[in-house]
Amino acid sequence: MKDTVEGRAVKIAAKVMQAAGLCRYESATRCRRLYTDEATCSRCIGAWLISKAKKELARESAIEDTQSLKWISVKDRLPEAYTDVLLLVKDTEGEEVNYWVFTGWLWDDEWATTFCHGHKSIAKENAEHRCCANEVTHWMPLPKLPRECEVNR
Repeated sequence: MKDTVEGRAVKIAAKVMQAAGLCRYESATRCRRLYTDEATCSRCIGAWLISKAKKELARESAIEDTQSLKWISVKDRLPEAYTDVLLLVKDTEGEEVNYWVFTGWLWDDEWATTFCHGHKSIAKENAEHRCCANEVTHWMPLPKLPRECEVNR
């Protein structure tokens, strides 16, 4: 095997595979399988490396997905305008305080959401119903759609 970065990586992978009990031989010439040659050994190790890389990428992607699904205070940062997000709305009616989750967006510096009767701005909702005060306290990016629901794959 040539002394290249790839060649050294394959040798390291072979040692890791041996240590893990996945392969017993240092090279294809020592392998007892009659059909194994240097190219087959390299393909086997390459396939193992690729499978390990795919698992690591999937793990990193899962970590990114869970990190992006955290509530963000509106005091810390606002979403891009006209981008659908989840909103945490504090609803104060007298002494009673409730929190509601809606889909909404920031629209001309005002929060808008899908309350019970279509979409409207939260400021307009507050003006129509003076008995209660609605305030967006946090927002969160929407999760990715399931793969089968993606429009442009």
